[in-house]
Amino acid sequence: MQYIRAILRGLVRLLIVPAKLLWRSVHLAFGLILFAALITLLLGTYFSTDRDVAYRDVDPTSALCGFDLARESDIHGRIAAMLKPRPAEPSWTLLARYRNDEEQLIQQERTTDWLSKLRCSLQNHSIPRADGKPLQYYLSFIEFRESGAPYPLNASPGQPFTPAELANRVNFVDPLRNDPIIQLRALSSHLRAHVEHNYVIVWVHGWRHDARIGDGNVRDLRVYAAHLAKWLAERCEAGETDHCDRVVTAVYIGWRGARLDENKIKYPFNAIANRCRNSGDRSINRDCWGASFSELGQIVANTTAAITLFDRKPVSEAIPPHVLTTLRSIEAALDLDEREKRRLVKNKLIVFGHSLGGNLLMTALKEDILKRINNHVDGTYYDSIIGNLIVLVNPASEAGKWTAIQKALWYEIPFRAIEEGVHTVDSGRKLFPPHQRPVLISVTSAFAWPPGGLRVEDCAAFDRPEGDFRDQETARSDKLAERREDLRNLHRAVLDAQRKHAAGVNYDEATYELFPLFKFDLRPFADRLLRSAARSSEEWCGEGPTREQSASRRSGLFAEFIRDLPFQNTDLEDTRTIGHLDPPRYSQGDLTARWLSAKPFGTTHEIIAVSDTAEFPIAYEMVAKRAPQCSSSRYWLSRAQRERKKDFGKYWDSENLAAPLGWHPETGGSPAVRFFHEPSLAGIEPIARPTDPFWNIRASDDVLSRHDGYMLPSFICAFNQLVIDDITEWPEPYQN
Repeated sequence: MQYIRAILRGLVRLLIVPAKLLWRSVHLAFGLILFAALITLLLGTYFSTDRDVAYRDVDPTSALCGFDLARESDIHGRIAAMLKPRPAEPSWTLLARYRNDEEQLIQQERTTDWLSKLRCSLQNHSIPRADGKPLQYYLSFIEFRESGAPYPLNASPGQPFTPAELANRVNFVDPLRNDPIIQLRALSSHLRAHVEHNYVIVWVHGWRHDARIGDGNVRDLRVYAAHLAKWLAERCEAGETDHCDRVVTAVYIGWRGARLDENKIKYPFNAIANRCRNSGDRSINRDCWGASFSELGQIVANTTAAITLFDRKPVSEAIPPHVLTTLRSIEAALDLDEREKRRLVKNKLIVFGHSLGGNLLMTALKEDILKRINNHVDGTYYDSIIGNLIVLVNPASEAGKWTAIQKALWYEIPFRAIEEGVHTVDSGRKLFPPHQRPVLISVTSAFAWPPGGLRVEDCAAFDRPEGDFRDQETARSDKLAERREDLRNLHRAVLDAQRKHAAGVNYDEATYELFPLFKFDLRPFADRLLRSAARSSEEWCGEGPTREQSASRRSGLFAEFIRDLPFQNTDLEDTRTIGHLDPPRYSQGDLTARWLSAKPFGTTHEIIAVSDTAEFPIAYEMVAKRAPQCSSSRYWLSRAQRERKKDFGKYWDSENLAAPLGWHPETGGSPAVRFFHEPSLAGIEPIARPTDPFWNIRASDDVLSRHDGYMLPSFICAFNQLVIDDITEWPEPYQN
């Protein structure tokens, strides 16, 4: 009996230990949940940005802003309200003195209420030049509530118009004569005042941004506008009279992309850093301490802001219909809203969408694009969806939104003879005419170079670029020379890829790793951890992994564990962004082969820098002095395709252009970056036709670096050249 009792006591003790551990685990889990709830509450209250608040909503005709409203005849002879700069009011030049920093301007220039002036919905800016002709441009703001509703203009900061004043401002039979009462109306009135001389650049910002004073994207847009003002003035001076008297207007589309005020989060860290730097104690390394605290503040801000992707992306998908109608209203003000007018009107409109701003635009446009593809008549020009061109920069948008467009085209175009039916391979080449221009471009700072990485056949061919061939005695001389050139190109491509990976690719981490994480696909993040533990041998052509590397890989067990977690979202078209879905290579062949992918959806084109010389962004105040020229690139796309005439225009390269046609003496040169019709040496056949109007571009980090590295002059120039210049040779007279 005593023996049985002892066994029972032992069993009870055995059960008590795990029970205590379980109870402590429950306590710990509850504590962690409570802590997370408190942090979320803190972030959602104290550090949260204000919901449905406009930052640039002051009426341009107020005393602060310097515009007058006149009612004059527009290009069609209609009397319309037009906003014009007040004659006695100079343009704003002080931002050039304070390095494009609105907060510094407010703090230093106390004699003028710049905090209020910068809230004007329409602003007149300029940068002084040595010749006395300043670079002038306008900056307009259009902001949206989370519901998509527009904001009203205020008479002054914090002072709305009364209901009676609003009623009086729109008390006209013809709405064109109304005084503006919303930001969009103010912009339209401004654009109508410049007839056919408008060059409008629209920026739809993304995640962690809004229109508040001091926002980095607003600062970046001013740099874009300054570059354009300089380049268009230089084009005029060079004899391109279409660009004389051009009026550059930058339009900032604002929405609540930043739910957290990251400056508040960083403030205590920066305060400590400044105290360390200003301390009189010489025993402290002030620079080191200051930098450490500032960096820590940035890390904390980045980490806390990361969770807001979950609630900001739905907002970027709720307001697209309202943004789309706004863009169409801008089109109408520019007289670009009708197909027949678009080719004759000299006004230009280019729209950029960055990050979630790209997702916003893609969500807004996808159905319209698909409808127009379904109704497209073979051989006719596919007109742009909005304005002249839409460019998505590092779009945080599902690849499926782009592949839906590619699939709609794929069903129409046979790529192989076995697929022929109503359409043939030859007729598929003529789906779009030779003078077709791009209408929608996505450009992403790519990670994989080459796409899909290196394979054993690539490395085998890499080692013998100049060696003898085993069958060269029986090979035709032209085939021998062709294969030799292919191997030389492959050798250079592999060396470039290895150098790039050795130095570290400055790719867009936010859309390559964070976006899939948000979609519960942990594999890209796990792969990053594995790369940190040890280089993958697949990235190199050379010896296999060393014992030290193998040991290092064992330290990546956690990465292996999360990579293989069950129930992940493995739909690549849903978890990868538009610019990070590459078509899979064929199962055989090296990088010089051109085999059709079994799933030809994803990235289509590629860009790299023209020069090996490192390029740097130009500061706002230095644009007038140092920005390089953005010369004419007229007809470059037609010439590139004509150079590859034997391949029906495939494999075109913007650096390899055919000779100009005799009746086009104004032909320009190559664009500011190097465009390829296909990813260069990727081992696959191009999945887009040479005249396809939809370009999904993989960008090298010497053109577009990381998530926000879109400030290089060559990048700004190249994509605006697609609008400034006639890059294809239109048939005469202008017709389809």
